[in-house]
Amino acid sequence: MANPLLPSAPTSPPTPAPSPTPHQRSPTAWPPSLDDTEDSIMEEARHLFGRLNTTAKEIWLRSLVEMCDNHSLSFLHQIVSPRLKKDPFQALPPEMCYKILEFIDDPKTFVRASQVSRRWREILSDDQAWKTLCEKHAYRRMSTDSIGSSLTTSASASQILYGQHLRAASPSRIPDNMSAIDETPEGAPVSSKTTRTTGSSRRNKKARPKSTHRSHFKHRYLVESAWRKGGQVTPRHITPDQGVVTSLHLTRKYIVVALDNAKIHVFNTKGEHQKTLQGHVMGVWAMVPWDDILVSGGCDRDVRVWNMVTG
Repeated sequence: MANPLLPSAPTSPPTPAPSPTPHQRSPTAWPPSLDDTEDSIMEEARHLFGRLNTTAKEIWLRSLVEMCDNHSLSFLHQIVSPRLKKDPFQALPPEMCYKILEFIDDPKTFVRASQVSRRWREILSDDQAWKTLCEKHAYRRMSTDSIGSSLTTSASASQILYGQHLRAASPSRIPDNMSAIDETPEGAPVSSKTTRTTGSSRRNKKARPKSTHRSHFKHRYLVESAWRKGGQVTPRHITPDQGVVTSLHLTRKYIVVALDNAKIHVFNTKGEHQKTLQGHVMGVWAMVPWDDILVSGGCDRDVRVWNMVTG
């Protein structure tokens, strides 16, 4: 019988232990990161700050501000400053806004201010603001009612005078109680032409755009600016030899000047010299331009035909 414990017999390897299952593995305890710690601290601080009363909040903020350096204070100013600003036209009633606008004299400031926001545009588009500006610039505006009443009065007066003239001319055919020429006796037919004229005049009256202080100010301001600063034309002396001008013609392309020294100068419409036409021996007193052709006559009894392009 063989002995299993003999040295010549090979030994069997030990049986390995079974691997732990995922449920049997112990969880690894990772330490919390620094960002998570700061987030939790800030979250807790926000909740604590929200539960404080106003006095405690002020004390806390004062202590935080005293801990800040200049860079932090500058950053804090950039955040706090816009929050403290308020739009006056949003907070104030329209009456107060119009009172503020009374201190503005420059119409360009009005136009720039209307581009700030919709509320500003709404306030500055009101006719009351432009009425105040018209009064400051002394832009007097005639009343539409007064214009209409004056026109009506003048029309009535002219009709009455015209009716009196007709009555004086033919008293037998025109009754004495007729006070205006456009009155129609009761029951008399009305012509279609008169009806059409009355209807068209009423339509024109309705279609007439309403005049506002803003449109009135714009018109007066543009006219005044044009009188003071308008125009880019510089004065030019377009007769170089200072002769007496005997004839002058202006066309779409040329300014033609004839002189008493027998010369004809041709300029463009900007006043720039183009040609000098020489051939007459005495003063040129008559000329007629036709496109690029010029016919001239002088005291030398000659009639010449010129090409103003080639000379």
